[in-house]
Amino acid sequence: MVYNLVGCSLEAYSLSSTTENSSSEDNNDSGSSGSGEIEDTIINNGFEQTVSNVYVCQQNGTYYGEIVTQSNVTIIYIKKRNSEFDSRINNVIENLIMVIHR
Repeated sequence: MVYNLVGCSLEAYSLSSTTENSSSEDNNDSGSSGSGEIEDTIINNGFEQTVSNVYVCQQNGTYYGEIVTQSNVTIIYIKKRNSEFDSRINNVIENLIMVIHR
């Protein structure tokens, strides 16, 4: 299994997993294996689910970023940072890696 944490820009990152024997999958919003765990982790770290696969972090009217989950990739968009938001993102990434690694 190969894991990629790719910095797409200063504000967008994706975490994906692939296996050498896997076939091509559609990139839709159906979630991934362990998606219940991923959803719980994201919500428990202060993100609000806005649609089936989009989770937004806002505090006091300030938009910090969002997480978009798909069947084979999780995309993290960061608009604004502070230490609390950084801690939330780090916790989500650690848990995503653990779920993907299983």
